[in-house]
Amino acid sequence: MKIILAGCGKVGLSIAEQLVSEKHDIIIIDRNPRIADTVGNDLDVFCITGDAASRDVLQEANAAEADLLIAVTESDEVNLLICLIAKKLGVTNTIARVRNPVYVNDISLIKEDMGLSMFINPEMSAAREISRILRCPAATRVETFVKGRVELFTCMVPEGSVLDGLPVKDVHNEVKCRVLLCGVRRGDEVFIPSGAFVLQAGDTITFVTHYRDSNTFFKRIGANTSPIKNVIINGGGRLTYYLARIILDTGMSVKIIESNRDRCVLLDELLPDATVINGDATDTILLSEEGLADADAVVNLTGIDEQNALLSQYVSEKYPNCKVVTKVKHSDFEEMFQHMKVGSLINPKHLTADSII
Repeated sequence: MKIILAGCGKVGLSIAEQLVSEKHDIIIIDRNPRIADTVGNDLDVFCITGDAASRDVLQEANAAEADLLIAVTESDEVNLLICLIAKKLGVTNTIARVRNPVYVNDISLIKEDMGLSMFINPEMSAAREISRILRCPAATRVETFVKGRVELFTCMVPEGSVLDGLPVKDVHNEVKCRVLLCGVRRGDEVFIPSGAFVLQAGDTITFVTHYRDSNTFFKRIGANTSPIKNVIINGGGRLTYYLARIILDTGMSVKIIESNRDRCVLLDELLPDATVINGDATDTILLSEEGLADADAVVNLTGIDEQNALLSQYVSEKYPNCKVVTKVKHSDFEEMFQHMKVGSLINPKHLTADSII
């Protein structure tokens, strides 16, 4: 496909990398000449320096011949305007990033009128992913297919599990559940297991099952299936707002710790059913006073990857039965964090790129 990518920040770069790896023909438009030059050289793609909301710039990118335009600048309004102009110039499909909660609630009303094929919201996508993980505490990752009827789970084989020492061909008979084992990660190696492959405690397994069968499978392999009721969220950004709104509706209690006082006031107004605390999440005394020992899950969503990782490792080691979720923004840290006790890793920009792909 011929694809125009408008805006090449963190999300745009992640999308560009995946699209290039998929062998698509990419043209990138960015207002910053340094970014355009760097990305163009690193990815070996054609870059244009300019405003993608300009008709002349889009025509320079041959928009009339493009199969798809993806607008991921920092401005929701600019993204929507770029898509509207691109559609008028003949682009077949358009995708806009829309992050503002005010717009997200109403964008579906104008999606068809604007000719949008899709709108994306990294924070909303990440919030939904985290909510699925909290709904299924034994899993480190959950992905849905067939409109949610089938799910792909990732979890670790517990010590003393019936799976420890069991060949893959015997899994169905042992657990009496309809599961399809897709992959096994053991240390730094990843296997597509044959029937003779023998599982071990500590293996990270990925399997597909109907959503109704997942809880039964986790119980029978000895994984923790206790429902999560009390959640502490560290950090009060957009992702926290979307996540809190989702899990409050499921009956979970939510406590948010945020260092910015003005943001606390806003969150308190937007989320009246949540408890919002103005404080430093790295203060272990504050965490203890706010009931860390009684929390079923801790979700670290501050804007600093290193802080999120340290908080997660602290909670994981002190309270091993607590579910931990860690947000990571920088791809360079993601592999490093996988070797630390930081629970489930969430990268909003990767989720956004995956959904577009």
